[in-house]
Amino acid sequence: MSVNQWELGPEIYHFRYKEADTNTKINGPMYGLAGSFTHHNPNHMMFKMDGHTNWGEMEYSSTDVGRMTGVDDYTLEIRAVGGYEIQSNDDWILTPFLGAGYRYLSENSFGRSSSGGVAGRQLEFNYFYSPLGVELTTQIDDNWKLGFCVEYDIFWNGEQKDHREELDPSTDTTLYEQNRGYGVRGSIKLQKKGEEYDILIEPFIRWWSIKESQDTDIISGGVVIDNDFLAKNNTLELGGKISAIF
Repeated sequence: MSVNQWELGPEIYHFRYKEADTNTKINGPMYGLAGSFTHHNPNHMMFKMDGHTNWGEMEYSSTDVGRMTGVDDYTLEIRAVGGYEIQSNDDWILTPFLGAGYRYLSENSFGRSSSGGVAGRQLEFNYFYSPLGVELTTQIDDNWKLGFCVEYDIFWNGEQKDHREELDPSTDTTLYEQNRGYGVRGSIKLQKKGEEYDILIEPFIRWWSIKESQDTDIISGGVVIDNDFLAKNNTLELGGKISAIF
């Protein structure tokens, strides 16, 4: 028999972005919502769509730029995965899975200035990747389930936009291409059965390591005025969510 499940709830995590060579750091709490739809069919196949959207105010610091607070960050992530459920009696279920994912991050400091007198602007990050992982779920008793999920994210491509035109209309938006990197993530899931819906508590960790971008031209008034690249960077998201499953 086919089974469909919906999941929805609040999510909170600490965000930390760091560039290896430039001493640039971005830190702060992120708040948002996470949800998913999962279909289980009689042939032990699992199909899942999930996503989350979050927002927060970050603190930016850099040796060259100085310090800036109140930087608006917004994220959106959407994924689709499929897997095969390997079941042992009713005690545990092991589900390897593979899919496709998209991650978007906007960092907007336009209208603000750093302690070093540098004016802020908007940056946009786009990641395209494939999640590859495995989830193990076990029935503790009639009311409780325990699950573990580990995942490796195959990074295919990243495009970053630096909106320099916000500070100088004659300057084009700078586009950076990144095609090397990876992500890893893991979570622990504790699920309690309820009369109308189940409650899920899920602490998690997400990690991205992205290599430096290709060199790109900075163009102003149709003329190349400089050449730049994005430094190697990593991103850590450490937090948790509480969801209703129905």
